[in-house]
This record gives sequence, C-alpha cells and structure tokens, in this order.
Amino acid sequence: MVGVGRVSNSAFLADIFSLNRFFNKFSFVLLLIGFATSAYGAPSVVVESPASGSAGSPVFYEAFATSFQCAKGVSSMRIYKAPNVIAYTTKGQHIEAFINLAPGTYHTVVQAFDNCGGVGKTAVDVSVSAATGVSVFLPALPYSTPLHIAASAQNAGCAAGINAMRIYIADGVTPYTVNSNQLNTYLDLAEGQYKLTVQAWDNCGHVFKSQFNRNVLALGSGHAYAIHKTGSTSTLYEFNIAAGGILKNPNGSNALPEYPVGAGANSVTTDPGGWFVYVSTPTKIIGYQISELNGALTPMPGSPFPLNGKANGIAPTINVDRSGRFLYATYQSDTIASYRIERSTGALSSTGFVNAIPSFRATLDMTGQYVYSVGQNNGIHLAGFKINPNTGNLTAVPGSPYTVPGEISDPSAAAAGKYLYVAGALNNGGGEIFGYGIDYSTGALTSLPASPFSASSPNFGIFNLYPDVFGRNLWTFQQQEASSVNGIQSFVINQDTGDLTASPWFLVPPFHIAGFVEDNNGVYIYSSEWVDDEQASDGASAGVSGWPIRENGDLTTQTQFKTKTVPNSISIGDIAVARENPM
Repeated sequence: MVGVGRVSNSAFLADIFSLNRFFNKFSFVLLLIGFATSAYGAPSVVVESPASGSAGSPVFYEAFATSFQCAKGVSSMRIYKAPNVIAYTTKGQHIEAFINLAPGTYHTVVQAFDNCGGVGKTAVDVSVSAATGVSVFLPALPYSTPLHIAASAQNAGCAAGINAMRIYIADGVTPYTVNSNQLNTYLDLAEGQYKLTVQAWDNCGHVFKSQFNRNVLALGSGHAYAIHKTGSTSTLYEFNIAAGGILKNPNGSNALPEYPVGAGANSVTTDPGGWFVYVSTPTKIIGYQISELNGALTPMPGSPFPLNGKANGIAPTINVDRSGRFLYATYQSDTIASYRIERSTGALSSTGFVNAIPSFRATLDMTGQYVYSVGQNNGIHLAGFKINPNTGNLTAVPGSPYTVPGEISDPSAAAAGKYLYVAGALNNGGGEIFGYGIDYSTGALTSLPASPFSASSPNFGIFNLYPDVFGRNLWTFQQQEASSVNGIQSFVINQDTGDLTASPWFLVPPFHIAGFVEDNNGVYIYSSEWVDDEQASDGASAGVSGWPIRENGDLTTQTQFKTKTVPNSISIGDIAVARENPM
C-alpha cells in the first residue's frame, strides 16, 4: 500500500502539509502564495498521489497546479517518468490518471505550464514493485467526504489479469465494484470511523485485499454556482461559501463573477471531486474547470459538448453520478443520455442513451449504482436503470418500468439512502409521496407498506422532492393551488422502515424554488429562486439563499443568509455546489 499524503515542490511545503493538514484551505493558500511568489514566480504543483515510496502498477497520479502570477492560469500539465520521457499530458490545471509503469525505480516529475511562459514542477520518487496484491493510493489526509478512493491491483502470475475490484465500507457492505485492475471513485460517507477494504479478484481464482481504518470528516462545500437568466441570455454566477455556510461574493462589493453559458440554460451540476461544473442548454452542454485556488472557472477542453438525446428545444436535466465518472442527461421527451467524464480535464464523450418513459425528473441513488426516472404518460410510471461502472451505459432493473398508484400529477423522484420516493400533486389539492425500498443487489423496487405519505397541509400540492445526501431527510417544495403561496416541507426518514414523519414547521417564502442543493457535509441547503409577477409586485426578488439544517431536518429562516449580491435579476435558475478540496 502506498503511504498517504502529498508531495509539494519543496521540503518547506511538505512540512506545511504535514503540520497544518486540517487548517482552513484559504489560510494555507495565503502561505503558499507568499512562498511561491517570492521564490518561483512560476506555477506551484501539488501532488495528491502517489506519495514517495513503493507501489504496484498501474500507479495513480492526482495533482493540481496554480499560477499565482499569471492571470491567464495554467494551460497544461505533464508527467515525466524519466528525464524527457513523457508518460502523460493533459490540458488544464488538474491530473487524475493511472500510469502503467514496469517494475523499477522512477524519479517521476509532475510539471505544469502556465499561459505566461512559466513552468513549475514537483518530483515524486516511486519504486514500482512486481509484488502481487492491492495498492491503495487514496484516500489522503484529511479524510473528507465525499471520500476519494483510488487503488490498483496486479498479479504477474495470472496471465489472464485482474477481473474486478471492490470497496467495502464495513463488513459485507459494498457500495462500489468495477471490472478492472484499477479503481477510482468517490463515496458519500457520513462523518465517522470506517473499516475500509479494497479487494481484488484475478481471473485465476485468487483474491487480494488491503484493509485500513479511516476517520472521515465532513468539511463541507467551498463554492456555489447558479444560473442567471436575463431575457434570452443566460450566465453562471459564482459564489464562495464562507464559515457558517454563508454565501459570499468573491469580488467583494463589485459585481459577482459571471460566466457565459448561452441561451436557455436549465440545469447545472458539479462532480463530487469539486473539479468541474456543467450547464445544459437546448443545444449543448457547457463545461468549466474549477480553480483549486478560488473557485474561478475556465472553459474545459472540448466545451461545449453536443447533446446526444432528443432535446426538442428544451434543455435536459443533468446529473453527475456519485463515482464522478459519468454524466447523465434526462430529456422531457423519452431519453436518458450518458457521457463519460475524462477525469483530468472534465471533457465529455458520449456513451449512448436509453429510451424511457417521458421523463420529467431523474434521480441517481447515493451509491452511484442506479438511475431512476419518473414520468407521466397515461398514468405515472417509474423506470429504473443500473449503471455499468466500466462504461456508464444503462440497463433496465428487474420489474422496470413500475406503475405508481394514485392520482398524482407533475411527478418528481428522489433517492435517499436505501429508499426511493415519488411525489406529485393531487387533482383535488394536496399531495402524496410514494415510498419504495431499493434492493441494492439488483436495483429492483418494492413498495413500502405504509406508503403513500401525505403532505402536512391538504391545500398544498407537492411539485419537487429533494433528498438528503446521507439519506436522513427528504424535503419537498409545495405550492397552494390557485395561488402563489409556496412552502418547503421537511420529512424525517425512518432508517429501518423508510416511513416519513412530516415536520410541523412549514415555511412560506415569497418566491418559487428553481434549484435546491445540499452541501457535502449535510449541514446547509442552498436554494435559487425566481419570482412571478404577483410576487415581484409585492417586493420579492430573485436570489440565492443558504439555509442551515436543524437536527430534525427543518430549515431555519432563509433571511439569515439571503444574499444581496444578485442585482437586477430577472430570475435565478438551477444551483449547484462544489466541495472544498482539502489540502
């Protein structure tokens, strides 16, 4: 097993990482800026993996670069396995790749080039062993959620190679398996102590494993991105998330950072690593790389990416799976399209699509194994698909599609932990939520005995469901029939039965929810809002808000963290958050 840790471009920086690994990231960045400016005037390269030492092959490299003196940023990065011998090159400021190295000792160098002619580098000495077994490269300190796990396996004595690798987060509990000799994924884990096992099987009947304990921390999100719509144009706003979950303007009292995304932008999502952000429009998907330093965005190579489904003039809803390897686009026609994410640059490549029922909403389960889509076509129907962890392709789960009982309309779906919920508005007012248990061996659904569950107010229809990242709570956006009065209702999920207990607390804000997302540590909710003519005439305005989550799932009043930095907004669309990459 490779030792965890990071390598930087001097012994001084290595000491900083060792002594201050739990310091706030931006405090560290201030030290790094001062050091890099005075000593180098070139890009600073930080290597997350591998740490210097011994490893099996393939060897996992993760690194990022920051250019403090070049406003145009970093143009590319490269790995040398020997002087002038290039092993890997990528565009942008981030590397996340496995490198095949024959047994031997390597003085590898990770190098970055900025757009002002500067070059920075970090050396990593790696001794590649031919020993049989599993090499774990990540997680690295601090161990934060979503937990990044990277490993490889080898057995030179089996010519047929490695068949599969798997992660166990407890005895018999496995959220991820891949048919490969390399594994690179993110896991949503609640804060706490875990006995983690990475296991591999070769094609000759042998089993290998590496087992270790980790105390996982919840460090939260660092940045938020919201779609801003004005007339026929759309842009993407950037926010910083400060201590206490408060949204801040990165430019202080000046205008918010704003990035072009084209007309008709509808949906925004980020990858679990916090490296990339994507926005969908009726004709394309726009991708940006996220700066490790300050959350600023630069276009990723190949962007914009063409749609590969039936858009019919409406932008699809997009989601990145929890492994961070695939993006799924759900179209209101009858298509769910899949893309592979190139993990260094974020670039998308189409892997195909499946036909489904006309899909208003789609949800990915918390382990990244399944996609569920709900739509309305002569009744409410629910389709389930299993994600192939190697290709990202989708295949129907047993029993799919399912018919949802009841008389609801405008359905939405949310996977929360080991349960799935479908909700909608009743024709005579009010709303219902139908609950299902997920069989994680197949993805098949079984109706919960106590289902359906009712909204606490009979006059409010349910129009959107939002799941807690750790499966503790469910939130609903509700609207009173024939009025512009809205509410956010929270429910506590019984972990043993999936039953929902409605909160007695009901919020009636003067806006409509456009986007609703939870931060990575499950402490805050961030929402984006739009207002109708009646609400605007009453003085309400579009905006972006932060909501602390109470212990029972309720949200405290939004005015506490309401930002005032969205000037002259016609409306704010979807919102997404990116995790703060720990340093």
